[in-house]
Amino acid sequence: MTKMFDLVIIGAGPGGYTAALQAADFGMKVAIIEEKEIGGVCVNRGCIPTKALLYASHIFSLMQSSDAFGIFTNEISFDYGKMQKYKDRSVVTYREEICQIFEEKQITVVQGRGILRRDRTVEVHGKEGKEYYQGKYVILATGAKAVVPPIPGADLPGVVTSDRILGGGDWNYHRVVIIGGGVIGVEMATIFNSLCSRVTIFEKNSHLLGPMDDKVAQELEEILKAKGIGVYCNVDEITIAKEDSLICRVKTASGEEISE
Repeated sequence: MTKMFDLVIIGAGPGGYTAALQAADFGMKVAIIEEKEIGGVCVNRGCIPTKALLYASHIFSLMQSSDAFGIFTNEISFDYGKMQKYKDRSVVTYREEICQIFEEKQITVVQGRGILRRDRTVEVHGKEGKEYYQGKYVILATGAKAVVPPIPGADLPGVVTSDRILGGGDWNYHRVVIIGGGVIGVEMATIFNSLCSRVTIFEKNSHLLGPMDDKVAQELEEILKAKGIGVYCNVDEITIAKEDSLICRVKTASGEEISE
């Protein structure tokens, strides 16, 4: 039996859930379909967890110079595992708040993998088997996933994605090379710099933060460098090798060769 709605949305990330809330405010009957966690990448593996770690690491950074404010401690340290638990609590709280709003606005949440069929019908594969939802309108808000570029050595142990970092609780990041100077890359660099890691960013474009304003990106680059973060843009070639430790070798568009 096909269930009828004014609007069916595939994907409950920021695009999907904000569209669902807005449509419900307009009086539409809404169903939103999500295969994984409500909130998508942003809430679960992007914006919210990185902001939580940024906040925690910023507190540690502030404490290192607290004597300037007349606040003294005998010893300052951090527990990266507990920071991760704080991050996890933040994610769960945010996700639960979204689900609560869904319930208040009577938005139907369907857990499963949605497949768009003809006549604006969505076939959902979930725990109950196949179900069908038809809408006057259908929004595809399926988001994206991380792709590891074909960099020689990218499959070596110790080369990880941001998802892996956000999911791990062990501290072994005394020296960090970040390939990619987008938002997530810059946030990761800031987190580890605040935790006293030696950090370098390699970015293939002419400035950080991709499509954002180049003047803003330039100001940010200067701020990061002032914090002690190495920033190299216009990177042309990248190779990762295993010697005594992992070595990242790059060549810039101008021919400069750098090893970190």
